[in-house]
This record gives sequence, C-alpha cells and structure tokens, in this order.
Amino acid sequence: MLRRREIPDFTTLERVISNRQVKIYLDFQQNRPGATVSMPVTWDEVRPGLTVRDLTIHNAIARLKETGDLFAGVLGTGIDLRKTSWRLAYRQNGLSELYTFLVVNYLCLQK
Repeated sequence: MLRRREIPDFTTLERVISNRQVKIYLDFQQNRPGATVSMPVTWDEVRPGLTVRDLTIHNAIARLKETGDLFAGVLGTGIDLRKTSWRLAYRQNGLSELYTFLVVNYLCLQK
C-alpha cells in the first residue's frame, strides 16, 4: 500500500485488467505473510504431499540459492525437437545409441 500512495499516477490495486488503464497492478495479496510463489521444481521434488504451501516468500530466496535457477535452461537456445522425437522413437524400438545417432543425423540432414 505504501508504494500505491507514493506513486498513484502509475500504480493501481484494481484486479480487473480492463479497469487498470495503463497503470501497473500492485498485487498486495502476494506480499502477505506466508504467501505462495510460483517456481519450477525438479522431478525429484514432485512427490505425494507436495503442495503450493511448500513454496513461499519465506523460503524462495534460500531455495534459489540452493538450487539455482531451474528455469534458466528453458531460456537458452533450446533443443531440436525433430532430432529429439526421432531419437525417442528409435530408442523405444530398442535400437542402439550409435545407430540412433547416425539415423537421426542422416534424417535431419535430409530435411
């Protein structure tokens, strides 16, 4: 609320997007004690009993220091989906890694 009072011409507490005009929405509810945060988790962390209450504003910074930015790889150059899908198809059929590599690269060069 303090920021809203400091710069009312640029900020709003209005939740409805169409009513905000061009102002920046300050979601004060996200700053309440124990507020949950959205952040990626590893597959090892996905387990029975995991809830949104496990990730809060109280443990987010410590978690980032411990795990690093788990989402960083997504923002990079990415993967070649064609190669990946061919490799998966060949592996599911029991073909060797070297054969898979050769076939996938040959087929990708043909495109």
